[in-house]
Formats: sequence, C-alpha cells, structure tokens
Amino acid sequence: MDKIADAIMQDARAIAHRVDLTPLLNRTVLVTGATGLIGTYVMAVLKAYGGCRSVYPVATRAPSIASAAGVVCRGYRFIESDLSQYSFTYPAQFDYGFFGAGYGQPKKFTDAPLRTLALNTTGLMSILEGMNQGGRLLFASTSEIYSGHTKPPFSEHEVGTTSPQHPRGCYIEAKRCGEAICSAYNLENRRDKALAARIALAYGPGTRPDDDRAINQFIRQAILDRKIVLKDAGQVIRNYCYIADTIELLFNIWLHGRYEVYNVGGKSKVTIAALARKIGELCDVPVEVPGHTENIAAPDNVTLDMRQAEAEFLKSDYTPLEDGLRRTISWQKILYGKV
Repeated sequence: MDKIADAIMQDARAIAHRVDLTPLLNRTVLVTGATGLIGTYVMAVLKAYGGCRSVYPVATRAPSIASAAGVVCRGYRFIESDLSQYSFTYPAQFDYGFFGAGYGQPKKFTDAPLRTLALNTTGLMSILEGMNQGGRLLFASTSEIYSGHTKPPFSEHEVGTTSPQHPRGCYIEAKRCGEAICSAYNLENRRDKALAARIALAYGPGTRPDDDRAINQFIRQAILDRKIVLKDAGQVIRNYCYIADTIELLFNIWLHGRYEVYNVGGKSKVTIAALARKIGELCDVPVEVPGHTENIAAPDNVTLDMRQAEAEFLKSDYTPLEDGLRRTISWQKILYGKV
C-alpha cells in the first residue's frame, strides 16, 4: 500500500473489524464527495471490507493518483460529476448511498453560496432518485445546524436560531433543507430510508494540502514555517473528533440507525488557542497568539450531546486528542514531504 494511504487503511481495517458491515454484502454502493476527508475514509472502509458488489466514488474531479483519495479509490470506476449543475448521470441504480458532496471549509462554502445550496438540495434529490427500493442513504449534515443556539450540549431534537442572511447562511440553510428532504423522502418512500448525521469537526489523515480548517492550518504552519501564528485570541471552544471515531459512528448510523437524525462528534473539548499550543508542543515550534478577537461568525461553542448514538451503538471509547494529533502530524509530514 502506498505510504500516503498506510495510516488511513490501518484505521479503515480496524473500523471494518468493529462495525457490522454485512448489510453491504453484494450491494451496490454510491459515495459522493469521495475525495474529501470523510469520503476518503468511507471509501477506505469499503475497500477494507471488500464484500460489496460494486462501489462508485463520485466527485467533481477525479483525484490525483498520488493523493490519499487517489490511492484509496484505485481500482474503482471513478465518476466525475458536479451535482450542483443538475447533470448527474447514474452509473447504475444503487442500494446504499453516502452523500458527502460539498465543502466543510467555511472559506470555500462562503465563496460559493449558490453552489453550496444546490449541492445539498437539488443535488441530494437527484441522488435519491437513483436509490433502489429498500435502499438506505446517509446525508452528511453539520453541527452548524445549531448555530445561534446558546446552551450546549446540543441534542438532535434542537436546532439553532440564525437567519438565512447569516454570513454562513448558505451552508446552514442548505444542510437544514437537506435534512428536510431526507425526512420528506422517508414519508413518501416507506420501503427506503434516508438518514442525516450532524457532524462536528472531524480531523485526521486524508486532507488535501489546501485544507484551511484550524487543525490543518496549524500543522501546516508548524511543518513548513516552523511556527504557528493565530489570527485572533482563539477563545472559541471546539470538540474535535478523530476521523476513525467519526467514520465508525457514520457506518453504524448508515447501516443500522433507527432514527432519522444523529449527532456525530467527539469528547476533546479545547479552545482554538489551546489547540494551537498543543500542536506547537508536539511539533516543537513557537505559537503566537494575538490579544484581539475577530468576528468570524463562527459559533462560540460546538459541543454535541452524543447520548443517542453512544447508547445505540455502545460507543464509549474515543481517540484522545493528543493521540489523534500525533497521527495527523505524522501523516501531514508525509503529505508535505518532510519525513
């Protein structure tokens, strides 16, 4: 296995061992957003399992053969299609669908608001049209659904209070509408099932070099610049979830979940400034934290109530933040050719 995919496949094999994947036996599976962090891991677990009849990865562009997604997707028929352009062509009807299309990086989704809205609405509906009777689809929603809510931890029966004009409104409202589409689909197609997972802050091996989420920014700075410089005082609180824990939960929800909506998050509660200092400590580089705070329209605290998923899937063990960061730093050193 190529070095760029070793850590990913190691995690994937462990997930395939822990989760009952037998519902996928001899089934046709479609994965949109197959080149993103979560999509790459979904493909890796399917590869580790090896029991599907057919697996079709879908993304706007096929991945480079030297990238993590390119290595993991090698051997599958890759489909290039932009779901925001209403031009999706099915390779075949499918039994199980994972909808991970779109960007989770704020800079990218706010730069393409109409595309973000289309992907999670008309794009999702076009995918649902291709699902066989009795099929199941998991829609990758987001904890941003809770934006405006001020009393964490947030549970699945709650939503936030932001307006459609919020700076991140294109993403928040698109995901909210995507969840509504899944619910409406279930009402009209009682033999099938569409579920939603509100995902919060997955991190780990498998990102692209241009990924600008906080952990990846800090590690990139540490590796390439030998110092970390924050944009502001970094006092917002985040709960990070190592990618293998996220994917384990997502597969259990996708294949076995009883409810329409689930939270998927971790236990590593930390401020952005403390996160930067921890990465600086692990990489032995200085960290500069300014005294001012920027108004970036991000929620102050993203802490999810995980009791529903933990009770149903008996999930109690999460990768400690320091262990996950060590694995992510080691992988990114490979990504940037610094090993």
